[in-house]
Amino acid sequence: MADPATAAGPAAVDFEGTWHRNAGRSAGVAEALVARGHPREVADERSAAPYIQRWERTEGGDVGVWTVTTFKTDGVTPRRTLVYPLGDWEEEYEALKTSGCRPLRSLWPEHLDCTSSALLRTCEELTSERCQYQGASTLFGGATTSPGEPQRQTVPRHTSWESEPQAVGGLAHVTTSATLLGHEESRRFLADDGSMVLRRMYRETGSEEAAVSDEVFERQ
Repeated sequence: MADPATAAGPAAVDFEGTWHRNAGRSAGVAEALVARGHPREVADERSAAPYIQRWERTEGGDVGVWTVTTFKTDGVTPRRTLVYPLGDWEEEYEALKTSGCRPLRSLWPEHLDCTSSALLRTCEELTSERCQYQGASTLFGGATTSPGEPQRQTVPRHTSWESEPQAVGGLAHVTTSATLLGHEESRRFLADDGSMVLRRMYRETGSEEAAVSDEVFERQ
C-alpha cells in the first residue's frame, strides 16, 4: 500500500515552521566547507555556529513552492529571504572580497596543508594566477577585482521534488546549483523522528570526488 504522503505528493510534506540546526547530530559539515576552500579553523567555527531558518508555504504559489528566511546567528535578524520556485531559476547574491584569494582545492600544492590558516597565505601566493574564486558567500564563492568592491553574482539553480527512500512520505525537496566553485545538490527531507535532514553533495569543478554532508534541523 502506498504511503498517503507519497500519494498526495509535495502538498503532504510539511516543512512549515522555524528550524534550528543541531550541530551535534550533523555530520561532515566542516569537511564539506574545507572542500570549498575554507581554512579548517573557519570551517569548524561555521559548522558549529547557529543556523536557523523559517520555512513557509509560498502564498499564491504552486504546490510544493516554499519561501525560506535564513537568520543571522542571533536567530532574530533576517539575513535573506528566498523563494524556491519549481524548475529552473536564478539567484543573485553580492560577493565581496574580504581577505585575499581563496584557492580551489584542486590547485593546492600537494606538499602543503592549505586547510591551515597559518599556511593559507603561502598557498594563495603559489596559486594566485589561477585563483579567482573568493567572496562573502560560504557556499557559492564569488569574484571581484578590487578588495572591498562588491560585485553581483548570478547562480543558475533548479528545484524539484524527487524520490527519497529515507524520507517520511518518500519525497525530498532537491535544489541543484552551478556555482563558481562547482556543482552542488541540496536535498531536504523529513526523517522519522520529525527532524529535517539537509544532505549536501558538492563536487568541485574539474573533480570527480564529491563532498557529502548531513545537517540535521529540529523544529522549534
